[in-house]
Amino acid sequence: SAGLRWGIVTNKPAWLTDPLLEHMGLHRRSGCNVSGDTLAQRKPHPAPILHACRELAVAPAATLYVGDASRDIDAGRAAGCTTVSALYGYIEAHDTPADWGADYAIEQPAALLGLPPLARIRATAWAGLDPARMGLGPVYATARALEATGCALSDFGAVELNEAFAA
Repeated sequence: SAGLRWGIVTNKPAWLTDPLLEHMGLHRRSGCNVSGDTLAQRKPHPAPILHACRELAVAPAATLYVGDASRDIDAGRAAGCTTVSALYGYIEAHDTPADWGADYAIEQPAALLGLPPLARIRATAWAGLDPARMGLGPVYATARALEATGCALSDFGAVELNEAFAA
């Protein structure tokens, strides 16, 4: 890791999210975990992301927020973060990520390493790692990319976690 922090912000309640994060070993590796019932507001309200930024002691303007739904991008933009659409996430057929207004879009987690905000960071954790070939779900694969880069928050819902858990 580059010594930078990452965390999880999801609308799923803690009773779904926490056991899955623990099983996947992400509960100790992420700097914070904000569930849908942590605060009174949920995404697309910016409060959960702003709360996570405070927990991580990072300014929203210095934060990447990765999400796979329009509400994620709306919340990230409202919080003042740089936003990234995760096109490898669980996007419905009727969704149009190009219309979400994200600052960047990525087809795979390792693409985070090539984004201009992270290009200065040299990370070796992804050398030879192909999440699709290894059967890693989107959550775990993105977490590995975030560990290699740091400085990002990412939305991982319980659906994604369940699927990653099953992988």
